[in-house]
Amino acid sequence: MEIAKAYEGREHSVVKHALLKGYLEKLLFIMGMTGIREIAYVDCFAGPYKDESADIQATSIAISLNILNKVQDALATQNKHITVRAIYVEEKKSSFKRLKDYLDNNCPSGIQAFPIRGDYAEKTDEILRLCGNNSFAFFFVDPLGWTDVGIPRLSKFTEPPEIRIFNHIHVRPLKPLCRKS
Repeated sequence: MEIAKAYEGREHSVVKHALLKGYLEKLLFIMGMTGIREIAYVDCFAGPYKDESADIQATSIAISLNILNKVQDALATQNKHITVRAIYVEEKKSSFKRLKDYLDNNCPSGIQAFPIRGDYAEKTDEILRLCGNNSFAFFFVDPLGWTDVGIPRLSKFTEPPEIRIFNHIHVRPLKPLCRKS
């Protein structure tokens, strides 16, 4: 498997991003076709991490925004007009600044983006308020390293009537298996 230079030193992110790309678009398109009028995407550990490029294209931030925009546009061609909210939570000050700057300059016009600084478990009420009561919400829970994201920390997100899907991915480093391109 060849790995793009943007993933050097964080080869495990290739797998996580491939899963995000392969799953999120299909899921959100299906939900939009079923009559859901609002979609919220929540990245609980947004970063960006170890991607020093200005366009941060090899991050879940850029990948998710591209997918959300693509799904919203595709649904509009089917006369399914949906509200899309993207909520990005980041605790680290320097990463949050890059996140906010990126969203301010690169968020597609049809998507409402909300950067939140802090620990997602301490920002639960704010996150749920931004998701809205009628949205289909997808939570991308992908911590850096071994971070506690157990059920007690996630439990408030599972309370009805909202629909929630969690995607917690932790992939061991794949460096020995990968060649650089």
